[in-house]
Amino acid sequence: MKFDKVFFVRFLFAFFGDAILALGAALLIKANLGVDTFTAENLGSSAHLNMSLGLWQMLFSIVVGLVIFFLKRDLLGVGSIINILFTGYFIDFFVFVLRGIEIDIIVWQIALMLAALLIYSLGISLYSTAGLGAGPYDALAMLIEHFTQWKFIHCRILLDSSFLVLGLILGGPIGIATILAAFLLGPMINFYNKTITDPALRKLGAK
Repeated sequence: MKFDKVFFVRFLFAFFGDAILALGAALLIKANLGVDTFTAENLGSSAHLNMSLGLWQMLFSIVVGLVIFFLKRDLLGVGSIINILFTGYFIDFFVFVLRGIEIDIIVWQIALMLAALLIYSLGISLYSTAGLGAGPYDALAMLIEHFTQWKFIHCRILLDSSFLVLGLILGGPIGIATILAAFLLGPMINFYNKTITDPALRKLGAK
């Protein structure tokens, strides 16, 4: 791995992409209309285990990362490590920063939810297109794509739908945002990949 300009640009995409998706997840929590499917499962699991979200998500991601490492390790890289170590704690941080904000008017809750989904999917697009390895959860969709030869959008919808069920079973905060995330994140990430993140990497000479 060469530590040159290309790597630096890609590293920034991965790092800030991870922070942006965490901000989106925190905003979903504040909207109180449900969260994305992965966070719903993590919040449900961490509550049952009496752990912080950051600690549980890191441990869970390590396990999933090990599975992917043995099945298709080229999906992982520096970006995967960033995602494993920081995502849960980034979410904890943003929730703490936003702790004084309370929204109980449904129109504003819906507006915040939609903005949060846009931010969340942009973050995923940024770090996944950086080419430094995907986060374990997102790599699962790529793993399904590899073994089934289905389109990524369909693999992402299948993965998110499965974690929606897990989140429901574990008592995570399921709501309209969770349903929307299960079916819209795949298409939204694909849209960002084609219109923003890939073109930006090319323009910066990092792709």
